[in-house]
Amino acid sequence: LNWTLVTPIYTNDAYGLSGQSQFTQQAQANRILLTCGRVIQPGQLNGIQDTIRCLSDSDSSVVLLWMPATDASNVIFALYNATDLSSKDLTFVATDSWSNYQSFESFSQGRFPLSYLEGTLGFTPEPGDQS
Repeated sequence: LNWTLVTPIYTNDAYGLSGQSQFTQQAQANRILLTCGRVIQPGQLNGIQDTIRCLSDSDSSVVLLWMPATDASNVIFALYNATDLSSKDLTFVATDSWSNYQSFESFSQGRFPLSYLEGTLGFTPEPGDQS
């Protein structure tokens, strides 16, 4: 998609850290710069205000959330409520862990409107030959 600047946020667990490792390698190989990144503890948002401040001053508008659905919903809620980001259009990149969530209400828990995530596109590979 010709993105050159991405803000990655990962959970500090096997899923998030393996994603961080692989995405960082691919980003470097494809001249994608990473900015304002953060590793968070599952179920917590410690340090997310630092990421919000950095993101508000950054040219990045792409946020990769490599984490389970509950953590992704919490991060999106924090970014939605950040006044520093109120005029910024963000594109969220979902990992397979939450890209095919079936119920928006269950995902958002009523904390942010569907219009905030309007225009989603998810890719979820099916089991089998991925060559």
